Amino acid sequence: MTDPESSQGCDHTPPSPASDLLEFEGWLDHVSLTLTMNCSRQELLAALEAQSQDQPFSELCRTYVHELAHVGQTLGTTLGYYTWMLRSVQVDYVIRMLKWLVQEAKAPIRSPLIKYLPSLSAYDDKAAGLVHGWQITESLITEVAGSVNNPFHAAAQPAALITPWQRQWSRLQSNILELYETATQRFPDQFFLALHSEKFVEAPEEYMAMLMTLPTTGMFTIAGVMESAALAVELSPEDDRGLRAILDEPQHGMEVIESVGLLHRTRRAYPDLPARRLLATHIAACDAALNPPCLPQHYLDRQGANVTELHPMARIVEIWLTLGDRIRPAQDIDDALRCADDICATLGWTTVSDTLARAAASFRGNGADPRGRAFAKAMWGRTVYPPLLHNPWVPIWGTGPLVDTYNAELVPAFFVLDDVSVPGSPERSDGLLLQSLRDQWTRSMMIGKPAVLRSPVPLPDDTLNHYQSRLAREFSVSIGKEFRPPSVKNSTPGF
Repeated sequence: MTDPESSQGCDHTPPSPASDLLEFEGWLDHVSLTLTMNCSRQELLAALEAQSQDQPFSELCRTYVHELAHVGQTLGTTLGYYTWMLRSVQVDYVIRMLKWLVQEAKAPIRSPLIKYLPSLSAYDDKAAGLVHGWQITESLITEVAGSVNNPFHAAAQPAALITPWQRQWSRLQSNILELYETATQRFPDQFFLALHSEKFVEAPEEYMAMLMTLPTTGMFTIAGVMESAALAVELSPEDDRGLRAILDEPQHGMEVIESVGLLHRTRRAYPDLPARRLLATHIAACDAALNPPCLPQHYLDRQGANVTELHPMARIVEIWLTLGDRIRPAQDIDDALRCADDICATLGWTTVSDTLARAAASFRGNGADPRGRAFAKAMWGRTVYPPLLHNPWVPIWGTGPLVDTYNAELVPAFFVLDDVSVPGSPERSDGLLLQSLRDQWTRSMMIGKPAVLRSPVPLPDDTLNHYQSRLAREFSVSIGKEFRPPSVKNSTPGF
């Protein structure tokens, strides 16, 4: 199971199971990359050791590769990295608001900032711009989450309703680019001007209104793409029996519709395909949906800012309307990238291959940011072996340098099992956990809740206190005002 909104608050409790077939057994926190599984360490290791390559995966192995597919979607797709950069932009906006309060308004810091700043007599265009920027960033994150009913959407509504989607898109492209700049390394002004003046390929008002209502159907959502893609991965390469069981499950309840609805649509587009080809074709469609040319560096590849190509839900709609006679289905998982490229070419979009190649050439795999480093490695890895993140055999039986990179950068930072919590490399796990807590703290300052930050992985009290102190010290230095440490608690009890 995956939750695009898992980092929005502190409640990491999984939803109720929609059916026996979709019963909760695994859960991924997208910011800290903590994977929780309902089994012991020994049970997981025994299941992986006992799994045969010529048999469908056992239930425990299915859960394992399903959740690893979600990690790949989070770290190794342009939309996953774009969403992370939007969250980073929000953190930056909050820090800039705090600096404005302390250094320019000379006012005390009070929460929620979204209500407090506009109440000040010193509230000026700069402060209003910061609040508006945070709100439209929230609006674009909400698009990716795919639900107008998430608990924080109200914070974005005012700005979203009065700011056209194209203007939101354009502003955030520049904001993302600014995050890469340092005091000594800056992008040319011409690049910012080019982004700002990028040609828009507009969509009719009726089309945009339709996109606003789509999340309520549970069908054309990013969560639906991610869930159905992970289902296809766990059933690969050719689990006919498992596929039939999934497709025969009654579609009652929003969670079931969101999880399997798109897989049903792929089956209707290709009713006679065997499981191997159908699953590979569905993975190709999901790959196209999750890899738009949405980063500032892709300005050089896309033919203007096309709503149908770049709006997450519009992209999903167009892809599944195109499947069928116009698109030759994939032969197998090794042919999936060709199929994804055909989908994009048919729609007049930048192909997935070109999108991945641009990202691979634009990002370094040795940076300090664990997210950026993982994204760079994933882009490079997929140019070498395109099914790297879609082949369920890679994490279980794969060997070689590429698999070593996968195991170092493209797996969860923490495994939380019934009897033990297993961290990954200390530097990577520490960086991702600190980012998760920083994201929570700035969000609580902005909207006023929650007061307690939650570690998604059980930690001893002295380690929790260490993170409290680090956060306070980091913000005190950045803002120029002493901050009291936030309260950091475990989401779940220790072992």
